Amino acid sequence: MRAHEVILYMRAIIFSIILLCYSYEVFAQINLADSVTNEPVVGATVYSDKGLFIGMSDEKGKIDIDSLKKVDISQVTIQHVAYENMTLSYEAFTMSNRIVLTQRNIEIKEIVVTDRSQDDYVVLKGYFRVHDLMNDKSRYLYDGLIAFYIPLKGKDRIRFQLLEYRLFANEESLAEANKLFGKLLSERPQLPTFSRESVVRHLPKGNSLIAEGDKRVIKGDGLNLGFVQHTKSGNTQVYFDRVPPQSVIKRKLFRIRGEQYRGLTIENYSHTDLDNPAIENLISRVTSHVGAVQRKKAYGYVPMESFSEFYVTERSYLSEEEVKDLEGSFTRSIYLEEKSKYTKAFWEDLKGYNIPPLAEGVRKQLGNELKEY
Repeated sequence: MRAHEVILYMRAIIFSIILLCYSYEVFAQINLADSVTNEPVVGATVYSDKGLFIGMSDEKGKIDIDSLKKVDISQVTIQHVAYENMTLSYEAFTMSNRIVLTQRNIEIKEIVVTDRSQDDYVVLKGYFRVHDLMNDKSRYLYDGLIAFYIPLKGKDRIRFQLLEYRLFANEESLAEANKLFGKLLSERPQLPTFSRESVVRHLPKGNSLIAEGDKRVIKGDGLNLGFVQHTKSGNTQVYFDRVPPQSVIKRKLFRIRGEQYRGLTIENYSHTDLDNPAIENLISRVTSHVGAVQRKKAYGYVPMESFSEFYVTERSYLSEEEVKDLEGSFTRSIYLEEKSKYTKAFWEDLKGYNIPPLAEGVRKQLGNELKEY
């Protein structure tokens, strides 16, 4: 082969490599965008048709396909607290460079008052849902109605009333948990944790909220961990992942080892202060924890995932005296009795509040792998 032919051949190889890299980049990332504002959609979860969590969009609205679990998938459902669910074939999903989602609006009944100087508590009543998975299988799914009584002044504790709930459990998964971790370490279903302030007011040590133009960026060790920003729709969005990008947080307690791959909190507010989002303006809060736990080396690291959602449906205000009068009605334990307690089919009302339904793959498990207790 002559010298000029060698050069042409090498150029062709290089050009092919560039094309392959470009094609891989297009295929490797999917961009989620708002259908109206064209803004990136952050924190959208992707479920398989079998109900497994297989991915989530990052702070730029991107989903890395390489991070999706290698499981047999025919369809996926994209879900987000502020957007309509979207279901499409896995092939169409992976071949899409850009997917647009349609916003949902949550109507909240609010008591209008002219003077709030006498109000000591805001009451956020709403719908909660928790999905707990172990070893890539649903272990618990439970949802219900709850009211949080949050002090607006002083340092009084949050009180709550658990109004209705239903509980589903996978007996096979529970038995596996007992075998792997023992009954003492097998987690009981518990209510979503709640704070009287936004997550940005309780950042881990070493993290800080920094002003960058018209938004706030959460940084830790020079890395972007999240942000607070006003959206074009007029709301305020908080996104924070306590696990830095491409990192793993490792913990150890005696012989138990844990790894955390994601510790995400997403909050949505009606328009509020970027530096101190007012909890009384909360619309929704979603948390996601993804990791693995090892008790014995022989068992290896067992994948553990938990997703918790809360959507405000009603908002009201009370004085300290009014809350004291309710003292006997508050729920004392964060742990659920392992038996459903409801008087009406509250889950049928979700559409009226524009609350996202269960991902189809998870819904199909109800009454099958997931039995109601």
